[in-house]
Amino acid sequence: FRFNEVGIGLEPETRVTMTAAPSTSGVLNVYSDAGSPPGSSTFTWPNYESFNGSYVDATAPEGSMSFRTTAAGAYAGWGVFLQTNLTAYSNGYLKFWVKSSTTLKLDLETFPFAKQTVYLSTTTNNWLQKSIAITNFSSLNLANMYGLFEITIETAGTFYIDDVKWSLSP
Repeated sequence: FRFNEVGIGLEPETRVTMTAAPSTSGVLNVYSDAGSPPGSSTFTWPNYESFNGSYVDATAPEGSMSFRTTAAGAYAGWGVFLQTNLTAYSNGYLKFWVKSSTTLKLDLETFPFAKQTVYLSTTTNNWLQKSIAITNFSSLNLANMYGLFEITIETAGTFYIDDVKWSLSP
């Protein structure tokens, strides 16, 4: 279970185990066809919506798969979690591809559970690469990161994410 800010347990989350992504200098791969960081976990919320982290997608910008999320109800999301020190990226960028017909909520989270949010405008259902400066999340303690990427749709709909990484270059 995860807990809200007053310590009340939230609904169970689905755990997805992925293989490790290769490390390259100046880049931390968070989600790609190659997998996620070693020791990380991918959680989805709520657990009754539709999630496919290996969705075969001929239009995917990186490789041949993307992460597809469909919300039939009020919201649905997923994230990659790993308690780690990312201070090396304090002047870096969170980069990823997104395809959505509605606004999405992007969170980064530190341990113990402090979040900062950025809202992403619709991409009118076209793939668009985002490069968000980590300085937009200035209230977070990068030495104690936990939620490396958390994305949520707050209405019924479908969205796709591909090639998520923390990078030193835009």
